[in-house]
Amino acid sequence: MPDAVFKQCLDATKTQIEGLTLSGVANADIVVQKLPWDRNVTKPGIFIYPVPETLAQATNASDDVGYGVMVVMVQASNQNLTSNVNRLLTWRQQISRHFRFQRLTGVSEVFQCLVIPQPVFSPGDFLNQFDVSALLIRCMSRESRG
Repeated sequence: MPDAVFKQCLDATKTQIEGLTLSGVANADIVVQKLPWDRNVTKPGIFIYPVPETLAQATNASDDVGYGVMVVMVQASNQNLTSNVNRLLTWRQQISRHFRFQRLTGVSEVFQCLVIPQPVFSPGDFLNQFDVSALLIRCMSRESRG
């Protein structure tokens, strides 16, 4: 039995981000998981996890399902307001440009990805010594009913 479309979206997002060879983050530190990152992270990483889908009627017999794939980029900040700003912003830019209004390679059901910006830097996480930035990738899939 093939993986659920949602799982395929998560895995394809990970594979494509790995292919971007982002400066300062190893492929081993790009992880698909059930929930957001945890604060025991010791090196820069990218965490990919599912968030709720959206649903809209497309035709009389099909619907557009928007699978929510949250991409969270994390690096230690030690509450330094200027260190590694460009690195995190460059990751964000590269990921956004790669997915924006594109098909999702490897997932035939997905006809388009929408990139929905999330906080550039999370103030609460900054207080806990981390720079955390997020992008929501909405993987749009036209699916028949029934």
